[in-house]
Amino acid sequence: MAVHVSTTWLGDMRFNKLMQFIMQIALISFICLNPSRSLSQDLKKEIVFSSPFKLAGYDFTDNGNFYLLHNKKDIKTKQKKYYLTVYSAKDFEETLSYAPKNKIKIRSISPDGKSLLYSTSKSKSKFNILDEQGHTKTLKDSKIEGNLYREYSKRNLLSDFDLRVDFTEFMLNKSYYVIAPKIKDSPNLSLLERSFDLKTPKYSKFSFPNYETDRKKLLWSLNTTSSDQLVFVAKDLSKDGKVDNYFVSIYDEKFNIQHSTSLKVEFLKDYFSYSNDGKGTSWYHYAYDTKDSTAKNVDALSGATGNLLFDKEENVFYTYGLYSVKQKPYRIIKPDGFYIYKFDWKGKLLWNKKHSISEYKNFSKKQKGFHYIVKLNKTGNKLGISLRPEDGKNIYLASLDENTGDIIKKSISAYSYSRNGYNGISKNTFWSPYNLKNDYSSKLNFDFETIEALFFNSKFSNYLKSLKDQKFSFTSKIIDSGVIVIQSENKTDKFSLMKFSF
Repeated sequence: MAVHVSTTWLGDMRFNKLMQFIMQIALISFICLNPSRSLSQDLKKEIVFSSPFKLAGYDFTDNGNFYLLHNKKDIKTKQKKYYLTVYSAKDFEETLSYAPKNKIKIRSISPDGKSLLYSTSKSKSKFNILDEQGHTKTLKDSKIEGNLYREYSKRNLLSDFDLRVDFTEFMLNKSYYVIAPKIKDSPNLSLLERSFDLKTPKYSKFSFPNYETDRKKLLWSLNTTSSDQLVFVAKDLSKDGKVDNYFVSIYDEKFNIQHSTSLKVEFLKDYFSYSNDGKGTSWYHYAYDTKDSTAKNVDALSGATGNLLFDKEENVFYTYGLYSVKQKPYRIIKPDGFYIYKFDWKGKLLWNKKHSISEYKNFSKKQKGFHYIVKLNKTGNKLGISLRPEDGKNIYLASLDENTGDIIKKSISAYSYSRNGYNGISKNTFWSPYNLKNDYSSKLNFDFETIEALFFNSKFSNYLKSLKDQKFSFTSKIIDSGVIVIQSENKTDKFSLMKFSF
């Protein structure tokens, strides 16, 4: 069968292809000549509020959902009205919109961003649940409901190592939970479940696997929470400071144990140094002043010698922290570098690396371990480590190969403090106390995680380099797939929620 093709049609097709090619070249040239106008954000949402407006609270959840609490005065009644909005990290759509009658303090938000645990200004000692249908109920009449932390603090239970678990409360998508002992002398743990359907709270026993260790009781801490998984970690540091054992227990959302393993980190010559993981894991014991509730003394526990990052996608574990050539007292450190160990799902060591930082004086001088922040993030197909010492005005940042632990690139970011950043949130700006001295406008203010994100994500860095003579404040959240950023435009009621993928 013969097929007849029109020469006119062929000519039109060639012309169309030529025009497409010319347009592609023009677009590439435009982007190269105008980097600030390139589509650097993978997702962006403009948030504009009507005046009069005041920012009252904000934060990110562990999975990158962002919530923003604000208030404004009613023009007629002059009374303040409060509004809370939660934005999904996936598509920036509103997962929760709530208008409480009084000012609230948020205790926790569920991983899906649809349920809320909070206290009010009128009753700070009691908590309320808001479920995804918009129903609310006050938690009361139980010793481990209401202000849970205060109750256990009064009974001196938080400092009792026989409890075998750090005081733990968390939310999943359908319920709010507390893991704690019922009485001081009991080694058993209880699990309180308060479902968001507002039924009677449910109590059940909770236990961790038994591991062979010289320590009589292991202090367990919640390492990671997602909508369908909880990762608990306990640690046991040997008396000579050479071996650090990690015990890992992973549960599903119904508290069935999915996996348990142990990880052994062993030094032949060096010693572990204490540090702070920067995400609130309780590897320290705090003694508070009874008058103003400030920490008057901080003692490191054995867990402060390092921490664990679980890569759920690859089912691998990373342990990381600081090391020193010479052994130091437990509260005072003088680190010579940082270490990273990678283990497979069964606890087999895949590789380990130590990297020296002794050439940088601020990072290796004598200081308190509690104030030395060490963070490890999964940044796409790489690892990102951040070191912020107690003193000095520099942050050490390094991007590492996840298959070898080798350093791909590293940098020292010099910063200064902004006084305005430490005044807390103002009319519409975030708590962003840092200014970077190089590459970026001095009018841009950052929080610590934004400084990390700038180094680990080039698209985000290029975007900020394009901002000239504009005052913005930023706060960020690094998640496995990218960086979630909220940007406030000073002296306006405008915000930009953006995602820059790795």
